[in-house]
Amino acid sequence: MGLYVKQRRNGRLVIVPGLVNRRAAEAGLWARGEFVASRYVAPAALPTDGAEAAKLGGYAAAAATAAPALQALAGVPVWIGVALVLAVAVIAVALLMRRERTA
Repeated sequence: MGLYVKQRRNGRLVIVPGLVNRRAAEAGLWARGEFVASRYVAPAALPTDGAEAAKLGGYAAAAATAAPALQALAGVPVWIGVALVLAVAVIAVALLMRRERTA
């Protein structure tokens, strides 16, 4: 889904921040088993259980911070970008697993 974040401006492809945010939101919906509709659909109620709500908040924060970070990697060689994204993902998973074990 990260491929579809560009738009032509003056004949050149440029990354559009709004599309980056939209694709991150769509990825989050698909990961949760939700669907993305082209028309307005009322959102489901957020879970009130503390642990479940904290998990969803952590996932949302990770997605929100990952989109601009990926956009900032535009001039970096691909292998460095992949290594950085994987490192951040491993750290995030480790922290979430640690949090679950202590809860």
